[in-house]
Formats: sequence, C-alpha cells, structure tokens
Amino acid sequence: MPYKTREELLSAFKGLALRYPRLVTYERIGYSTQNREILCFKIGPHWGGKVLWQACIHGREMINAEILWLYAKWLVEKKEPEAKRILTRNLTMIIPVLNIDNYNVTRKNANGVDLNRNFELGWCCGSRDPARWDYKGPATLSEKESQAFHSFVMRQRPVFFMDMHTGMPYILFKVSASAYGKPAEYGTRISKALALYKQIAGDRGQNPNEYIIKSLGPCGRAVCCSVNHGSHAFLWEFHPIERTIPNGPPYEEVEPVWFPKFLPMGIALSQACEVKPPTLQIMGLLSASGFLFLVALRNDLKKQRL
Repeated sequence: MPYKTREELLSAFKGLALRYPRLVTYERIGYSTQNREILCFKIGPHWGGKVLWQACIHGREMINAEILWLYAKWLVEKKEPEAKRILTRNLTMIIPVLNIDNYNVTRKNANGVDLNRNFELGWCCGSRDPARWDYKGPATLSEKESQAFHSFVMRQRPVFFMDMHTGMPYILFKVSASAYGKPAEYGTRISKALALYKQIAGDRGQNPNEYIIKSLGPCGRAVCCSVNHGSHAFLWEFHPIERTIPNGPPYEEVEPVWFPKFLPMGIALSQACEVKPPTLQIMGLLSASGFLFLVALRNDLKKQRL
C-alpha cells in the first residue's frame, strides 16, 4: 500500500470528524501560496491541556503526516487507557500538512522558500540564496503558510508544541530556555516532560535513549515562533530519511515499526499538561459543599431542640 496522497490524507482526517463528531473537529487556519486550505484537526475537549503537533512544513517528509494520522485514529478508537485519559484531559491539535502545495513534491513551498527558516525569531540564520535548500525568503513571515501558523499559535498558545521532521538520524531538539530568555521553570518543565517520555518509552518496550537530545536556539523555525508565544517546544527529527517519491521508509513499516516509537511522546506530552475534567472538580466542590450543608443543618436542628 502506498503513502496517501494529499487529498487522501485530508479526507482520512475529515472522515474521523464525520465518524466521531463529538471528539473531532477541524478548522481552516489559513491559505497556502496557491490558495489551498491549511487545516488543523482538534481532538478532545476545548478546555483540556493543549498539545500541538505539526508535520510536513517540508513537503517531502510524509511519514510524519502518516504517523499523526495513526495517532488521531488511536485516540478516537480509545482501545488503550492512555488514549481515554488523553481524550478527557487534553485538547490535541494536529496540523498534518503545513506545506500543502508541495506535499510529496519538494522540501520548499511554491515560492521556493524553506518555511522552517521563515519565522520571526532568529530569521537571520537562514540563507539569502533562493537556490539553497534553506532559503529563508525575502522577509520574516513573508509566506502565507508561516503567517497562518504564526497567527494560529498566537491565538491558541499551546502548552507543548512538537514540529516533526525527517532527515537527521534520531535527534530530538529541545528549546534552550536561556537562549530564549526563559526562566528556569520553563526548562524544568521541558526536562520533566522528557523524563516522562523516557519512562513511558521504556515501559512500552521502546529504547528510551534512541533519540539524542540536543538544545536549539533561535533560528527562524516554527519552534522559535511557538516559544516566542509561550509554548514549550520541540523539533523531532523522527526518521533519518526525507521521504521522496522513489525512496524512503516502506509504507508497510509505518504502523508496526515507526508508530510505536512515536506513541510514548504523544502520551508523555499530553500527561505533562493534562487538565482534570471540570465535572470531577465540580463534583468535588459539590461534595464538600454538600457536607458543610449537612453539618449546618444538623446544628440548626440541635438549636431548635434546645
């Protein structure tokens, strides 16, 4: 079975919204250079701890879109306790394809810009040469796709953001709190999330140290944009080969081999910012107030007897 086309992938995500309307919604966050819709799919309650996942800011890196599709499917099918927990305590947001025009075509967008060098914080780090693979564009946020992401992050302000990539072997970049002028508590929360990931990976039979963790400073990338607006962000070089039409990981390996490597991170980031359902909190308050009411009623009855 081949990788899904752009239309097949978006249709599959929309199909989840049709089958599970109480769990899945989606919205248009903007338009691409060629005026295609850029969609974000939301799974779970609006008040839940927000985790944003993004794939295919580089159009060739298709395995990540397939992984996020499997993750969305895993969540709504609720076959594991962890999925049920995430569904009731988190708002999972997925942008499966940011570079929608050149999905399965090329790395850069339709204007020939590397979208992951086009963001405001650290924009000077990309290349000025339009012929290079890392051409940053004529100006910061010059591209419609990066503008759409920028506006969405400013509006949603997710607690955690993961930008998924391929091309470098097994590296997970975390933001450097000091490089971004963040307080120590910011870095501590990232470290706790990574420790939880390693614990869950080990418990689920995955190598918790498979991905080398490195720090990432401002460099004009999507993670820089999200950090600039309050998120705890990561860039994950999930697979060592950029997906192109003639090569890349066989599709048959995606679900049995690569999805299990991803899932511990999905669980960890969700649990690291989960919010207990308001109904449970309200029930607790009602129980306490009900107890106090009964105590007051008993005291009133005693006074009447006297």
